[in-house]
Amino acid sequence: FSRERYTIDIESATKIALLDSKSLELETAGFSKIKEGDAVHFVLKVTGKEQEKNRYSAQKLLIIPQEYFVK
Repeated sequence: FSRERYTIDIESATKIALLDSKSLELETAGFSKIKEGDAVHFVLKVTGKEQEKNRYSAQKLLIIPQEYFVK
C-alpha cells in the first residue's frame, strides 16, 4: 500500500458530474457541489511532461454524495 500524496488540479476544462443518489442519474455540477463526506473519483492524464512530481490536472470528476452510501 503506497502512502504517496498527489495533487489534483481542477481546471476550467475539467468536466464535473454529480450522481443523484435517488435516481442514479448524472448531472453536470460545479466544484462548489462537493461536500465533506462525499466520494470524489477522478480521471487524469499522465503525459510525462508534468511540471511537478505527483501533480496532475483532472480531466473529469465524479461526485458521489454521502447520502448514496447511507441506506
